[in-house]
Amino acid sequence: MEKIKILGLGPGNLDYTLPIVLKKIEESDVIIGGKRHLESLGKYTKNKEYFY
Repeated sequence: MEKIKILGLGPGNLDYTLPIVLKKIEESDVIIGGKRHLESLGKYTKNKEYFY
């Protein structure tokens, strides 16, 4: 069964994003979010399908 997870990135700086959130992003196949937020994830969105 596929799962949908809703994650918060914190107040804007990647340093404030919880490690568990980054782990879940790394485990994901598809990421949906605001362009600025997804661009701030850098290496975590490589080789992922993502939508703004």
